[in-house]
Amino acid sequence: MTTSHADKHDHDKLARWYQDLSSNPSNPPFQKGAKEGSLYESEAQVNPPLSQRGDFLLYAIFLVSERDRAAHDIFRQFRSSFEARNAGFEHLVIFGQHGISSTVRDLLAEFGWPIEAIPVLALFAAGLGAAPTCRIAPTEVYSLPLPAGSDCNPPSEQPWLKVLAGIEAAADEGREVLELASLPELRHHQLGGRPLVEVVGRLLPGPG
Repeated sequence: MTTSHADKHDHDKLARWYQDLSSNPSNPPFQKGAKEGSLYESEAQVNPPLSQRGDFLLYAIFLVSERDRAAHDIFRQFRSSFEARNAGFEHLVIFGQHGISSTVRDLLAEFGWPIEAIPVLALFAAGLGAAPTCRIAPTEVYSLPLPAGSDCNPPSEQPWLKVLAGIEAAADEGREVLELASLPELRHHQLGGRPLVEVVGRLLPGPG
């Protein structure tokens, strides 16, 4: 697939992802021109509407290239696991499957990561605030390097398996909060106090 096709494919997915993120009560939609860092008032399988599923405890973003077949396969395993636990489309996305797109480069820049970071998995926790109905928009990102190309290490040398097992255990226990810092395989990064939905919203065209 050419770069222009990869750009269009990932941009369309980014727009849908933002729409689904904004539809989640934990992520008030971003309004261009609003003060940075403020909270605003208002190819996965199609999942049930938000009103018909429970909130999932994190967001996972795969940033890859078209050559990273091993990372593509890892994404499919995450997708099967997340779908079995009623996670929505907004909770798991992948960019770059058809080529390193402008969306991939833009997200790397927003996270403060170099192009050499790919393939990489970015994780954002989605936790509850003090009140049961008040969710905190994620403003921190955790990263996990993924195997490049078609390399597939023995299971004992695949940190992503431990990360996925930790996510599954938390979801199966019915937990609404997963402390990503408790997973030693992950590296912590700040987003300058900006919630994920704002980061994504700034990458889409619009008034402002």
